Amino acid sequence: MILLDTDIVIDCLRNHKAALEWFHLNQKEQFILPGYVYLELIKGCRTKKEIQSITKKFGHFDRVWISEKDCEFALQDFAKYHLSKGTGIIDIMIAHTALILDLPLYTFNVKHYSGIAKLKTIQPYLK
Repeated sequence: MILLDTDIVIDCLRNHKAALEWFHLNQKEQFILPGYVYLELIKGCRTKKEIQSITKKFGHFDRVWISEKDCEFALQDFAKYHLSKGTGIIDIMIAHTALILDLPLYTFNVKHYSGIAKLKTIQPYLK
């Protein structure tokens, strides 16, 4: 299973060659999106056509949401890292999705997640 952050999906939407090649090489893997990534993708849309494009390309990926109990742990980390690391609300929810699933998060936004204990990140291709 491969848990994707928003930036990886955006690279694919923008037809970034390395991202598309990486996806093709890993097509047999199960790709998972934290539900919060899907929210971020839709937030970035300016038209219904863009939303339809995201739904067409990524709507079939499994989406995962964390439980209420897990949100409480995310809240604790958000209080700890928001001021010192500038960690955003959605970033902390994505990070906790990875922690709960015990999966690395595939991302290039390593700075967003720095300091979150036990979170593993992977940069899957060269930019």
